[in-house]
Amino acid sequence: MKSAYTEKTRRLALAFPVLQLALILILFISILVVFAGEELSFDPTAKGLKHALDLFAFPVSCVAGLLAVTTLQVAVDQLSESGRQSATAAWSSVQSNFLTYAKGHAEVPLSAFSVNPFAARFREPVFGVGEFTVEYPAPTLTLRRLLDSSSRFDAFDFGLSKELETQLIRLNDAFGTLAELALQGNAKWLAAFVDFATIVRQLRLFLIVQTCRMPTWTCRPVLEEIADLEPKRVCPAYSAYNISGIASDIRAELLCLASALLFSKPGHEHAERVVGFAFRIGLLWANSNERLKSALEMDLHTLWNNSHIVEASPVEL
Repeated sequence: MKSAYTEKTRRLALAFPVLQLALILILFISILVVFAGEELSFDPTAKGLKHALDLFAFPVSCVAGLLAVTTLQVAVDQLSESGRQSATAAWSSVQSNFLTYAKGHAEVPLSAFSVNPFAARFREPVFGVGEFTVEYPAPTLTLRRLLDSSSRFDAFDFGLSKELETQLIRLNDAFGTLAELALQGNAKWLAAFVDFATIVRQLRLFLIVQTCRMPTWTCRPVLEEIADLEPKRVCPAYSAYNISGIASDIRAELLCLASALLFSKPGHEHAERVVGFAFRIGLLWANSNERLKSALEMDLHTLWNNSHIVEASPVEL
């Protein structure tokens, strides 16, 4: 969220010219009133000095007010400049920290992505290894897309970028649709699966994060437009053509996203949700009946054109 303090300072700075102009106008008008209302003469006596002070008391007050407003304006300008320098220094510090984070967290233990690392499912490694390599090919650009440098979350962190937050909401909605259709045993969960996979890929490419194998994925199922699963969809490329293999790749992509989101405090809640999606997508195989498991081993193109095979086979994600 944007700093309320910065917003108030900006509004105050805009008010100073108006106050100064108003005081100058009042000063000139009051002087004109003094000269027009009384014939003035030089009187060096104490009585004359007292009379002059009485006449010009209001104009003198206007001058004093103008000086006070000008002094306050200078102080606020200096404070604003100090705030800008502080924000610049904070962003530079965040950049430096992220470069260190991107380099130092290349080998990420999978248990690091768990809300409860003592859960039974983490006692054995996932993907056959206890860790996998997360790469940040363009860390500076990743950071700019991850965080909003004009939005402060707190004194030590920046908020997530608006575009990223919007896409994370899309990701959440897409998984909700997938889970609901799969639980109903509705064959349209195949289309929802592809939609979810597409958003995951878009997010990963947006944040420019990957594992070393992801650029080598070349298996892109061709999905034709059919009555049950319209409109036509384009599936991203993966290391396998079947859904069980694609789901495993999606899980790796989601954990890459979580790795980036975990850098920032505002991203922790989103990272937790993304990690949940990563492990729940694996339930597509684990919770399937034997008939559906056989179907999930087919290549996606074949299953897409014979979607009736997965009809009436509910699976809980």
